[in-house]
Amino acid sequence: MSTLIPITQTADGRQAVAGRALHEFLEIQTPYNKWFPRMVEYGFTEDQDFTTFLSESTGGRRAEDHILTLDMGKEVSMIQRNEKGRQARQYFIECEKKAKAPAPALTEEEVVHQALQITYRKVQELEAKAAEDAPKVAYHDEFVCDDDAVTIATVASRLDITQKRLRELLIEHGWIFKETRMRWSQKRAKKVPMYRYSEAASKKAYFLRKPEHDAPRFGSQVMHTLLVTPEGVAPVIRAVRRWLAGEEVQEQTEVEGVLVEDAAPGELPPAA
Repeated sequence: MSTLIPITQTADGRQAVAGRALHEFLEIQTPYNKWFPRMVEYGFTEDQDFTTFLSESTGGRRAEDHILTLDMGKEVSMIQRNEKGRQARQYFIECEKKAKAPAPALTEEEVVHQALQITYRKVQELEAKAAEDAPKVAYHDEFVCDDDAVTIATVASRLDITQKRLRELLIEHGWIFKETRMRWSQKRAKKVPMYRYSEAASKKAYFLRKPEHDAPRFGSQVMHTLLVTPEGVAPVIRAVRRWLAGEEVQEQTEVEGVLVEDAAPGELPPAA
């Protein structure tokens, strides 16, 4: 696999990509310092989806850049709705698959040689660690498939609204709910809110919780990202369009009501 965009890591070891590198690959004409804030408006959160740092520019001055998680990189790429965005998203998916691929099996001679080089205690530690991680790996392989489920941001882009607005509508109509926890931010030197979204019991078929075992824990629980299942995309889009159409009708009714109240006697429109 060729290197389309340099892959780096977040502070907690997750794969990531630099914002300016992605901006350059996508061939965005808008300057980076104007383009990136627009992307953040789709509902991304600093210190959770991205971090900010200063890099050296070609002129020797410090320029603001960002480290994006691959999940955010995939969503930003999809939002562009062009061939470069499709290429970038597919590239990030391949990078994730490569990182998760199991190491080649050792030959019998290599296993014997390895066993002779380590102590019995070390062997016990490795076996215990493998047993601890096995349920997590099995859960991810059986229930989570990024290629099938899509993110909230992807559905929002199809509706031409922000991710934040889509979440607000889904919460307002009882399809999902939001939980809040406080965690310590080393960068800000204070506690900051951390949010987690989950599906309502009646909408389980429409949403999928993707565990984020490498992310900071949500209190005592594993953090997860809420995705939309293939079966849920169409119902979500239909429902949101219906809700938005209802808001437009309500706004029009309120405007007409104001016009009637402000009209002078004799100026009221004829009854339909």
